[in-house]
Amino acid sequence: MEPSSRRIDSPLYGALLVAAIYLLFAYGLFEFRHRDLSSFVVAGGPNVDAQHVPRELTVFPNSAGYDGMAFFRLALNPFTRVETAYGITLDNPAYRQQRIGYPLIVWLLSFGGIPRLVIPLLILVNVITAGAVAYAGGVLAKQFGVHALWGVLFALYPGFLMSLSRDTCEIVACAFALAGLAARRNVVAAVCLTLAVITRETTMVLVAAIAIEWLLRRARPLFVWAVPAATFVTWQVILRLQWGTWPMHSSPVIPFSEFAQRIAKALPRVTHVQRLDLAECAFLAVIAIITAIVIWSTSAPLSWRLAWIAHLGLASTLPHANWIEDWAYLRVLADLFVISAAVIVAGRYAVFRVIALVSTAWLWWYLMSNLIDLA
Repeated sequence: MEPSSRRIDSPLYGALLVAAIYLLFAYGLFEFRHRDLSSFVVAGGPNVDAQHVPRELTVFPNSAGYDGMAFFRLALNPFTRVETAYGITLDNPAYRQQRIGYPLIVWLLSFGGIPRLVIPLLILVNVITAGAVAYAGGVLAKQFGVHALWGVLFALYPGFLMSLSRDTCEIVACAFALAGLAARRNVVAAVCLTLAVITRETTMVLVAAIAIEWLLRRARPLFVWAVPAATFVTWQVILRLQWGTWPMHSSPVIPFSEFAQRIAKALPRVTHVQRLDLAECAFLAVIAIITAIVIWSTSAPLSWRLAWIAHLGLASTLPHANWIEDWAYLRVLADLFVISAAVIVAGRYAVFRVIALVSTAWLWWYLMSNLIDLA
């Protein structure tokens, strides 16, 4: 390989490209939203008292609010023990606080939750970790003899646009999870996976899969999965004692029933929302089918394949509340996509990687080009 080719075959190039693209996207939203960085929080609804929020935060009177409010509130004080502070009420404090990783990072970077720093840092951390997703994906790709720029596939998940535009934690959680998979050093892997499980509880599926692989093959030292698992359980117990309820809760439904209903509602393609939903559901189906084909011949570790099967099972039984709008289901399915991409990149056949990249990039661009709808 020529020296110039070796330089291009570096995860850093993909990371910088992705970070730049997401930064441009964030700037486009910033301009569309009247140059108001706090609009990314989407503050509004009954859980916000406009008279008592920090003056840097814009409250939208006609908005129901969004999850970014909880992350903003926790970034001001991650270890809060009260439901209402800074004019914001945590609607489900145990559930919200279990995802402490993202706001904790922002809190640390903002010198203890200074509001004027928290608001831009919520955006900037997501932009930087989107680049980190591409970097970790590129490292994984090289481990399987594939060009590092395939790491861009991981970062182009369309749901990340929604996470960035409304200050939520999916990009950060996936960055930590992928870093845990890509890390050569077991201590680094354990730290990254620990940060992943306290950023988003769904990443615990991957840790459980690594634990099963350890039981069967002793692939990695016990502490790689035991430390994040113990941290996760401990944090869940602390939150249970503090708030009186368990953070995790779910009401599963018949497998794929909600997904099928979503497609049925989108099939008429009369409205823009229906056309967008159909494109998104088709994309999810394509990625799932490709992964199901590749998984039988992939070089991916057993833990990745187990994690994909588990995530697919969880995705298929998501309750109706997660399928009300694409803002919800695309964010929830971020873990499934990332582990799907890992299995596909580790696969033997380049054609499936190409199909995955083209379909992902197309939907990513389609969503990005609809800035008004995303705003």
